[in-house]
Amino acid sequence: MQANAAALVWRSVPQRLSSFSRGSHKKLRPGSFLPGRNLNFITSEAPFGQIFFWDSDEKIVLSQRLFCVRIKPEYDARFIYYYMTTPEFQSELDGRATGTTVIGLRQPELMKCVIRCPEIQEQKVIAAILSSIDAKIIANEKVNDNLAA
Repeated sequence: MQANAAALVWRSVPQRLSSFSRGSHKKLRPGSFLPGRNLNFITSEAPFGQIFFWDSDEKIVLSQRLFCVRIKPEYDARFIYYYMTTPEFQSELDGRATGTTVIGLRQPELMKCVIRCPEIQEQKVIAAILSSIDAKIIANEKVNDNLAA
């Protein structure tokens, strides 16, 4: 199955990720923070094309140079995250970027990117396997840090 990014997305807004202190959210406009889990973020410039997966209930504030991508429920958000980190997808981002001094990506170009994904059940299996590998890497890094201390 193949779809362009626009077919997967609930909402994408160019913004920058930051956390906020208790009570500061009262100063924000409605809708300017995103509660919830399973959000994908893509940096639009400086640094360009980095992908983050947000799996926390902590509320966050968005400002500049970041696309927040909410994935529709018929796709697995974690699978989409892993796909967006592949050389294939990163190459497509590079091909759609503009600028000479500062390389950047506009939202309409992001929405044209092609996402290749299997059926939802296979997406979930692949994402679970890759997530367990990531968890093992993190655990090994902690062990190594403790050994070095």
